[in-house]
Amino acid sequence: MSRTIDLKEYLPDYIRSYYEMKVIMDAESDELSEMWDIQESNFDKTFVVNFDEEQVAYYEGLFSITPSPEDTLESRKDRIISWLSGSSPYTLKWLMQEAAGLIGSESFDMTCDLDGYSINIMASTENRLKFLEFVKLIDKVLPCNLGRTITNATMYNINTKTKAVGIVGATYISEVTA
Repeated sequence: MSRTIDLKEYLPDYIRSYYEMKVIMDAESDELSEMWDIQESNFDKTFVVNFDEEQVAYYEGLFSITPSPEDTLESRKDRIISWLSGSSPYTLKWLMQEAAGLIGSESFDMTCDLDGYSINIMASTENRLKFLEFVKLIDKVLPCNLGRTITNATMYNINTKTKAVGIVGATYISEVTA
């Protein structure tokens, strides 16, 4: 958004008629307009939702996030926001809120066996990228000594004996046959 600034308007009437002042004010007005545009651009880049491709790439490098070729700019921004919004310590309530935000509140079931140090998560989403992001979040926030089983129910094809791409625990399984 370019802003037009005319510094001659701020001069007293008797000085506006001098040629030298007109030339000086025109040059200064151009510089001030350019500085204003740069300042607005920098201000916009302080908000993740306004990031351009360059800013998104910078933050992905900062957080060691590897974008998928299928990712859109919006999905990459969402991933950065999820990394920035994380806070420690993590609670089960927080984890359920994050899961609801990533894959939908009706799309998952979580059972915890705290005596057995395990958590079972059954998700149901067709968006593979969101599910993978959810698995990364789980790996990031759950303690290492807490066993986990994460399954995406919609990734299984019930009509055939072959199961489609899915995730069990933290291991990526490309194909499983029954």
